[in-house]
Amino acid sequence: MAESIHIQAPGVTLTSSTTSTSGAIPNTGSGIRPNHVRIQVTNYAYVKFGASTVTATNSDILLSPNNAEHFRVSGNTHIAVIQHNNSASVNITPLEDI
Repeated sequence: MAESIHIQAPGVTLTSSTTSTSGAIPNTGSGIRPNHVRIQVTNYAYVKFGASTVTATNSDILLSPNNAEHFRVSGNTHIAVIQHNNSASVNITPLEDI
């Protein structure tokens, strides 16, 4: 049986390019920073979590298209993305406390 996730707030979508792009991790439905996020990409992309100055490189976490991943992001406020070969839409959705 698949694990159930609880989503109460919309996510954000970043577009990767040849240079690192970053954005704030969206808050949960109750307005607080999430402990976990769900990320899905439309093309291969690298991601990295950190503070507002975070920068992704091609040695960070590589995500595959059409395969949603869950990450624990406690203490991080931002995510940075960079493309692998082609640009990708990177959707970051906050999960309610799981």
